[in-house]
Amino acid sequence: MALEAKAKAAATAAEEDEGVGIVDPKSDPQYLQFRCLPPGGDRLNRWSHIITREHDFPASQAMLYGAGVPSEEMMKNAPHVGIATICTHLLEFGKIVKRGVEKQKMLAWQYNAVGVSDAITMGGEGMRYSLQSRDLIADSIETVTMAQHHDANISIPGCDKNMPGVIMAAARHNRPFIMITSSEDKFTQRGSYGRTD
Repeated sequence: MALEAKAKAAATAAEEDEGVGIVDPKSDPQYLQFRCLPPGGDRLNRWSHIITREHDFPASQAMLYGAGVPSEEMMKNAPHVGIATICTHLLEFGKIVKRGVEKQKMLAWQYNAVGVSDAITMGGEGMRYSLQSRDLIADSIETVTMAQHHDANISIPGCDKNMPGVIMAAARHNRPFIMITSSEDKFTQRGSYGRTD
């Protein structure tokens, strides 16, 4: 048993030397394990470095360049931040968040997750889909974050039923995470007292 542990430790050390990374020590072993850089240090691209370092994943890197990565330096060093908007009416707000992330010299990848708007479905048969949409939201955010090796996630839910789905995703991917709650419609964005500022 001790010999096995020593061999595993030696293999892990060799992989770290090559820049491959380690299995995140905070990850739950019952879930799929992803390699990353060890915690600490000044590198924010703990997970994305797996596909952006050297030439191990040339097709991935070519696709990232095609999707808008501006330089090799950004490819190799900038953290990849996924920005998930829930409900299509939040896409423009997501673009504002994306620009803010890019101003911080990070790579921002915006996508939309399926979400049901209670305000639209209220009182009708469509409400039957509201609660179960939480799992769709959690699944889609987790899938994009993990599969595309994002280093962090910013989620923008638009309805109180969307928020648990976003939190469920954060618990699953276990990466740096921010949730920005937003108003459902123009009326609530302006406030119920007629303010327009």
